[in-house]
Amino acid sequence: MESYYQTILNLIAQSPNSDSLFQSFLRLLTESTGCDSAVFLITDLNNLGDSHSDYIYNVPVEHQNIYESYYDQIDKTNETISTCRQDLVFVQDLPEALTSREVENDFMAPNGYKGRAAFAFPRSNNYVTNLYLCRDGDFSENDRKRLARSTHSIRLAVQEILNNERRKNFARSLLNATGSLGGLLGYVIVDDKMNVVDMDSDLVFLFVKKQIKIENQKVHIYEPGLANILDMSARFGAMMTYPATDSDFTYDIAMAPTSLLRGLLPWEIPPKGVVIAVYDRHRCVIHLKKLMDCYGLTRTEAETTLHFSQKPHNKLLASELSKAPETVRTHVKRAMHKMGAHSQSELVRLVLSITMP
Repeated sequence: MESYYQTILNLIAQSPNSDSLFQSFLRLLTESTGCDSAVFLITDLNNLGDSHSDYIYNVPVEHQNIYESYYDQIDKTNETISTCRQDLVFVQDLPEALTSREVENDFMAPNGYKGRAAFAFPRSNNYVTNLYLCRDGDFSENDRKRLARSTHSIRLAVQEILNNERRKNFARSLLNATGSLGGLLGYVIVDDKMNVVDMDSDLVFLFVKKQIKIENQKVHIYEPGLANILDMSARFGAMMTYPATDSDFTYDIAMAPTSLLRGLLPWEIPPKGVVIAVYDRHRCVIHLKKLMDCYGLTRTEAETTLHFSQKPHNKLLASELSKAPETVRTHVKRAMHKMGAHSQSELVRLVLSITMP
């Protein structure tokens, strides 16, 4: 199944919103599991009733309508499933008390067949997903075990999708809570004992390692000024910022009580917790560090090269950077040599390979 995991990642990279590309993945998945049709549903639990992205393969239109008419009931089940801690839940194995009677007894499989392997992938965020694999005939115990094993790669792919969605929505909530500083690099949420509850992009904390260290799932604050800011933020329930500087760059560390975050599920928000976020207002720190670390560029060469990739014209760039055109040309040539690029277009491609998300 690993090849199918890679397939879906490739499809996402090409066009995240293309039904036809996603259906290609579902077709491969359906064939590999000996089924006839598949439905993949993503539900945002914060916006029930108007929050569905579904991808359908080989399901007749009349049965698609039946399926979509049961969104509300499926949402109720999804909301319950989302509280489970397992990586994978086989919906048909859930206790009857956890599922709505409509879904258990009245809901027709999307293609009209009785055999329905229904999986839910709960995640610790606002999204839950269902994958329905259907065929004409029941699934034996061995079939169920095989399907459960095969979902490992699917789960990884689903996690990739949800992480992308989650980062987007969480960033919006975080920016609202921390004053919309812009240029979010990463965050960590801690409880009142400084235990890590959730974290995005632990790489970013390499940039502020003089101030913050994460070890054994605990956050340690080394700078007294930052510790005071953290204490005041938690005590007064307010957002506060602190400038963090290393040898080359300056960052903003924002702290806010988790009570200021909106639109998240209960287990994501410890009641007396704090969210610590790192921002780069100029939005280029990570890219500069990558160019410097990967290719040995100086900071000036990295800055010039980064700007050149966005505006590959020496004279215009020289004016924008307040440098002589010859200076810009020299920095670009040095960067080409260090990066092994034989042309300016190749240099731009190399830079874009680093800076593109």
